[in-house]
Amino acid sequence: MPPWAKGLLFSAAFLILIFFLKVICPLEVGCLVDPFLLVVFKPLFWFENLFEISSSEEFSLAEPLLVFSFWVIVGTVLGFLFGKKER
Repeated sequence: MPPWAKGLLFSAAFLILIFFLKVICPLEVGCLVDPFLLVVFKPLFWFENLFEISSSEEFSLAEPLLVFSFWVIVGTVLGFLFGKKER
């Protein structure tokens, strides 16, 4: 498997795991994944400021897709850049 595909699969699985752990976490106590959510949703704030998007309904429906696609692209690029060459 090429390194970029490994990066893509790792980033997708990591995001799904973080969202799953947040969903099953009780609301009364703090979760272990809360600090990760700040990092995961940080690109969303960058896009809002960069494109001067207000909190509209159309944008709020696309937020999870935007966050997921951003981190999958980042994982793919990192896998491509730092992956070991396989022979």
